[in-house]
Amino acid sequence: VVDVAGSSVSMLPTKVEIKLKKAEPGSWAKLDFPRKIEDVPTKSPAKTEAENITERVDAVDLSDL
Repeated sequence: VVDVAGSSVSMLPTKVEIKLKKAEPGSWAKLDFPRKIEDVPTKSPAKTEAENITERVDAVDLSDL
């Protein structure tokens, strides 16, 4: 789609100019090309901070207070 060797970029103090050279002559109907969506395994919901703290705290006997 784009000829990288023929493309260029200019970084100026007020702007960035990007010039992309087409690999093949013709017009582009659209600039984005849909990609295949990969199935990402879903994670179980993350535990909240309170749940994580509860797991780390040992039981405390308050009967002697």
